[in-house]
Amino acid sequence: MKKNMKSILLIAILLIFGTSVFAQNTECSGNSKVAAQGSFTLGYNYSFTTNANGDVTFVCEMLDPKTSVNGYAWTYNPNFAEVGMSLVSGQKYTKTFTGQLNGATFKVGCKFSFAGGMSVTQTFSYTVGSNCGIIPGAPTLTTTAATSITSTSAISGGNITVGGTSSVTARGVCWSTESTPTVDLLTKTTNGTGIGTFTSNITGLTPGIKYYVRAYATNTAGTNYGSEITFTAPDTELPTAFSATIGTPLSTSILFLLKASDNSGSITYTITYGPTTIKIPGVSGKEVSYTITDLLPATNYSFSITAKDATGNVAATGPIILTAKTRPGVTSAPVPTVDANSVTSIFSDSYNSINGTLFNPMGIQNTVVSLVQVSGNTTLRYSFFDFEETELGNDIDLAALGMTNIHFDAWTEDETLLKFSLINKTPYLESAYTIPAFVKEQWNKYDVPLSEFTKKSGFTTNCIFKFKIEGSGNFGSGLKTVYIDNIFFWGPPTALQSIPIDNDIKLYPNPVKDKITIKAKSEISQIVVRNLLGQTVEATMVNDFEKSIDFNPISSGNYFITVKFSNGQSTTRKIVKI
Repeated sequence: MKKNMKSILLIAILLIFGTSVFAQNTECSGNSKVAAQGSFTLGYNYSFTTNANGDVTFVCEMLDPKTSVNGYAWTYNPNFAEVGMSLVSGQKYTKTFTGQLNGATFKVGCKFSFAGGMSVTQTFSYTVGSNCGIIPGAPTLTTTAATSITSTSAISGGNITVGGTSSVTARGVCWSTESTPTVDLLTKTTNGTGIGTFTSNITGLTPGIKYYVRAYATNTAGTNYGSEITFTAPDTELPTAFSATIGTPLSTSILFLLKASDNSGSITYTITYGPTTIKIPGVSGKEVSYTITDLLPATNYSFSITAKDATGNVAATGPIILTAKTRPGVTSAPVPTVDANSVTSIFSDSYNSINGTLFNPMGIQNTVVSLVQVSGNTTLRYSFFDFEETELGNDIDLAALGMTNIHFDAWTEDETLLKFSLINKTPYLESAYTIPAFVKEQWNKYDVPLSEFTKKSGFTTNCIFKFKIEGSGNFGSGLKTVYIDNIFFWGPPTALQSIPIDNDIKLYPNPVKDKITIKAKSEISQIVVRNLLGQTVEATMVNDFEKSIDFNPISSGNYFITVKFSNGQSTTRKIVKI
């Protein structure tokens, strides 16, 4: 029953891990981490050989670092039995089983007992007499353990115990960073001919890298290999030429320039400030630029910077301590002074803005737009600034509203270019206006005449549904930031109130709840009510000096009333429906 349970457990493990785990393994040798009992972290190596007498030698080596290790063979031929194994070296054990039948299946596992527990390998099935790639008639040999290991070289070799069916014509070792190296590689030595021991100098190693080594011997029958050994080239050289500097601090970010050299080829920089630690990968001899963001404005910071190579050696010249103070940062935008009756606002705390505007619509833009509070004033922040289209809640007919300019305020400490584009739906056209150079770290006020946009052939402002703000181009990799506030269209009071004094009108009540009355000294021909998007919500023919309009069906909000007179003149007033 115990035997069956162990077999079931082994089958389950094989199903879970699959054959890919043993891609480099054969029934004659290999390595694994699969455990029938207990567990392995680094795993184990195993090998089988059959000598001329038909005896099977089983070797098993535990790779996990343990103390008081002993090895035992668990055999199933045909019944379960446990027998002690002989220590070869370190944690490698061997056992030779005599009287085996050539071609028979030999089953064995290895139990490692150690201080604090035990772990058992999977059960191996080996065909007695199998050579697993060993060429009959070719030499028989072993690989010598590596000695005199440095960061770039080591000494190994082999011992050819049987020359085979003809003289040994070539011998040496081959090595690689992957298991099972062969003589097809350039990384090999040639160390004479004949049987016996030989020594090989392994050179050109990279510090901190694990290498796999096999001795080889060749005669006319072919090439055979000794068992595979491994070692890691130590890395004792510290990174050199370590430097760290910072660029001009901004209000919320600081740029670092880091550089060091090391024989391993790679460097890891660590920046520590307060409770925060950041690790930055780099390549030996190449400068790395890295920007720390989300810092506080007008704040002193101290940064500790170290450089380590691939194996953890720290540059002797570190840590480098750098101090910096972030800049004061953005202030509240100026309060606009344009009369609210002359404004169609898109974004401003000073005016009632139209609803439904999408400042960060889905699309290919890299820019991230967020609402931030600056001294109690809601402001748009464009981070990673490349370009950003803003989609208005509804189309706006600027001509119908008497708008002649677009206003916006902009603040930056690192951008150098700004373009503002209006996009008309019918016909679909985009027209851009390049803003004059920024004055950095202060609010720049812009009032751009709409005539700058209509200079483009065919462009009109009768159906504006988007605008676009474009910078010098970060493409998502830079950290340029622009703050935008007070985006609105406006027209001069003379454009909205062009009626002479003798045609003076009265509108009451304002705000209006249900009915508004309009009186004039001249005959009124028509009254038109438009929302802030320029859309007509009410149009009434009058031909009288007084008219009342029912506002009950109209939603609450801000509206423009245009009063047209029989003499061809007109005036527009802004009212509020409550």
